Amino acid sequence: MKVLIVEPGYSPYEADLENTPAALTAVLESEQYTAAFPFDNTVIAAVYGGDAEKPYNRTLGSIGLVQGRFIVCGSRRGRFVGLTREQAQRYSRRLHFPEKFEERDGRLYSLPCDPKIKPKDERLGDPGRFSFFER
Repeated sequence: MKVLIVEPGYSPYEADLENTPAALTAVLESEQYTAAFPFDNTVIAAVYGGDAEKPYNRTLGSIGLVQGRFIVCGSRRGRFVGLTREQAQRYSRRLHFPEKFEERDGRLYSLPCDPKIKPKDERLGDPGRFSFFER
């Protein structure tokens, strides 16, 4: 299935993963949790790990801060499905800028960073084509 993989410090990239819990857990390197986002008449899932030892990655709506890498995929009737081209482009644009987090006055603030592109030979899953922002 076509997914976006979002890693700390990098812009998201498209990859093809097997649609199995073992494949998702291997990419996340930890247990998996899921949160849903509405997208027109469909639902997008963010599958993330719950490892507090990983570096901060992005802020995601109701989840709050996500640490470590996470996967964005489709969700239909409680099952994970691949993203359409439109969904992949929309969420790639939305998550394009990595974030760094700073603590000031006892509060954590999110600041956008310059995006880095993960080299193709270091990517997870079957990398497929370049994404919209890499062209």
